[in-house]
Amino acid sequence: ASAFAFPDVKFVILGPDGGERERLEALCAKQGITNVLFSGEVSEQEKRYWYAAADVFVHPSEYEAFGITVVEAMAHGLPVIVSNRGGLPWVVHNAGLVFQDQEDLQFKVKMLLEDAKLRKKWGIQAFKKARKFTWDATVERLDALYQELV
Repeated sequence: ASAFAFPDVKFVILGPDGGERERLEALCAKQGITNVLFSGEVSEQEKRYWYAAADVFVHPSEYEAFGITVVEAMAHGLPVIVSNRGGLPWVVHNAGLVFQDQEDLQFKVKMLLEDAKLRKKWGIQAFKKARKFTWDATVERLDALYQELV
């Protein structure tokens, strides 16, 4: 989602930057984009603060096998939007939104930001889905599979 399309929205990019932060900050400066904050690495406590402060969680990864940060955001009751890459669509399944391209991402961000009831609905779905990723639930599924195979 382009920061230009959402001038009243603060975009916060958390975590390690993979060596791209300087380039991205320079690109924002060149484009006159002032509503993007790059946090760098954050502690677990800081991460929880940011989840609590957020309205929407967007994970536009080019590749992600699982996406633990997506599950963390879901566990905080955040509506999530993820790219159609790797395991992300499987993680969110019917409890989050999956985008295909930049235009689709922008549409879905706009849709959620403009509709508090829709954000709440997707946040509840996300929270329910995140509960299925606990260790106890995983052990139960593995035990059931084991019993089936024996």
